[in-house]
Amino acid sequence: MRSLLDSTITSVEQLELLLLLHREHDHAWTAAAAGRSVHTSEHSAGIRLAELAARGVARETPEGYVLTDDRDLEQAVRVLERLYATHRVKIISRIFAKPPDAVRDFADAFRFRRKEDT
Repeated sequence: MRSLLDSTITSVEQLELLLLLHREHDHAWTAAAAGRSVHTSEHSAGIRLAELAARGVARETPEGYVLTDDRDLEQAVRVLERLYATHRVKIISRIFAKPPDAVRDFADAFRFRRKEDT
């Protein structure tokens, strides 16, 4: 569960979408429908769903996005869903404690390298 949270989830919105895909695993979600369900814009839901697909936890079908068919992923999301229901503040704090990808990429651009590393 920690690995999934740390390596995949970059926002609470993205977590809510992942949990939606898990809860409604027999339904393919368009960005518009998913956005309405988690109370966000279609545009933002589309971006977050595409990120989940790029990370391999969701896949896009002609009907919409679905959770990837993987037992380990299913179990990790199930545990995450239970913990999110009972320890919401801790889960959200863990998400916000991570630097956003863009900030991390920007910081990496300024890392000094030794001459032989370039």
